[in-house]
Amino acid sequence: MSVLPRVTVYVRVFPNRFVVRHIESGKEAIVDSAPAFTTRRLLIGEFIPAAESLRTAFRQVLPKGPLVAAPVVVMHQTTLTEGGLSGVEERVLLEVASHAGAKRTVIWVGQDLQDAEVEEKARAA
Repeated sequence: MSVLPRVTVYVRVFPNRFVVRHIESGKEAIVDSAPAFTTRRLLIGEFIPAAESLRTAFRQVLPKGPLVAAPVVVMHQTTLTEGGLSGVEERVLLEVASHAGAKRTVIWVGQDLQDAEVEEKARAA
C-alpha cells in the first residue's frame, strides 16, 4: 500500500485576499477576490466568493495528479482579531477551507508562522 505524500498549506487571510503557501514545495500564490468577501464587520462576510478564491489559490500551489492528498491547512486570520476570534469567525474559516478542498484545518491567531511552525501545527491537528 502506498502512502500519499503530505500536503500542508499555510493560508493567511487579509481583506479580500488570500496568501497561500504550499509548505513542501515553497510555492506561493496571492489571490484577490472579486467579488469581495470582506464586509464592514467581518473579514470573511461572504462565503462563496471566499471559498472560490481559496479554491483558486489551492489550484495554483498544489501539485496536480490523481494521487495527490487533500491538504492539511493552517488558516491564519491576520486582521480583526482583537480579543480573539468568535466561534462564528472560526467556523467560517473552517468551512471555507473545507469547501476549497482541505482534509483538515487548524485555526491560528498570532504572528506570522515560519514553515516549520506551520508543519508543527498541522501535525498536531
